[in-house]
Formats: sequence, structure tokens, C-alpha cells
Amino acid sequence: MNNNFLNLILKNTPPEVRTFDEAAFNKKNKENRAARDKANPPEPKPARVELNRLRSELFNLQQNATDCGIRVEQQTGNADLLETQLTEALKAKKQHEESGNLLGARNYEHQSLRLENELRTVTKLLRVRREQHSAAVRELLNWKKEFSPLLAELTKEVG
Repeated sequence: MNNNFLNLILKNTPPEVRTFDEAAFNKKNKENRAARDKANPPEPKPARVELNRLRSELFNLQQNATDCGIRVEQQTGNADLLETQLTEALKAKKQHEESGNLLGARNYEHQSLRLENELRTVTKLLRVRREQHSAAVRELLNWKKEFSPLLAELTKEVG
């Protein structure tokens, strides 16, 4: 018994049936969709549902912009803290060199190198966070420009 049904079907069907005309298929499909849409037009959404959707989008965009602003402030604080620690490490290194404690000076030199690397990393991340924040604010402003009139109209309509 042969369980490969596809081979059996392909062997027994003429080649003209197996060909596929994509243009004719798309044309027929477009006609069918147009007829279906004409027979069953989409129901308009109730004003309350649309208003809730718009308010939800606005809230999400506002929260995203606020969160990005908080991340920028946090990263700025991290950069300031690292700069302060680096300054203190360099001062301590200088004091240890002046007092003749070369081992302590070497320790602070390694610490200052580590802090400089961390500061570079934090500065790069701060630049990324600022770009994210400006993109979020830009997105919020564009949304308000596009949907504020509709939001006001739906708010008046719903009450």
C-alpha cells in the first residue's frame, strides 16, 4: 500500500491542472473580497470604544516619555557620581605620591583607570538614553498633533 498520497495525486492529474496562475488568482481574490465587503460592511465602532482606545494610547505614550526621562536623569546621576569618585581617586593618588606611599598611589591609579572605563560606558549609555527620550517625546507630540482633534470630538460626543 502506498501512503504517499501527494505522489498519487500528482501522477493522476493532468499538468494544466497543476499550474498556478498567480495574477488570475489575485484578480479573483480581489473580486471576492470586494463582493464580501459590499455585502457585509464593517460595523462602525461605538464612540466609547474608540475613545477608550485613544485614551489608552495617549496614556501609554505619556508613560513611555516619562519613563525615558527618568532613565536619563538616573544615568546622569550615575555619570556625576562616577566623575566625583574619579576626582577623589585622583586626589588620593596625588596625596599618596606626595607622602611617598607608592603602593597606595598605584592602587588609586588602578581605581581611577577602572572609573574612567566605567564613565565612558555610562556616557555612551547616557547618549542612548537621551536619544530614546527625545524619540519618545517626538512620538507623543506627533500623536497629539494627529489625534487630539478626534479625541476632543469623541470626548464631547460621549460626554
